[in-house]
Amino acid sequence: MGHVNVIEALIDYGADVKLSECNGRTPLHLAARGCHVDAMRALIESLSMREMDALVNATDMLGVTPVFLALQKGSVEGQAAFEFLMEHGAKYNTMSSRLKYDPEADLSAEKATAPGAAAPKPEPKAATT
Repeated sequence: MGHVNVIEALIDYGADVKLSECNGRTPLHLAARGCHVDAMRALIESLSMREMDALVNATDMLGVTPVFLALQKGSVEGQAAFEFLMEHGAKYNTMSSRLKYDPEADLSAEKATAPGAAAPKPEPKAATT
């Protein structure tokens, strides 16, 4: 799928394919997650080499790259998406969790909850008599 004609129309009207959504994922992250190679091609073909390199290696807020998302599929389509990204300058060892580099990061359950997810409920306290 990938809706290549929609992507091309948006680009023709000035859409910036380098912008990211609230979690830091770019349109290329989303196309790679779906293994839509034609959509990935449409997203990067109008970019300069420098912009392309930045986009194919962009990390989201968790440090995840389009390459990692393509490889998550573990399918023929995922392999094709991975190869496409590698041919266009992606680095396979770019993914890294930003938390491990922040010694001040609070990893408690309340703080480690994913954005938009409900915090885990506390364990009930045992009654004492």
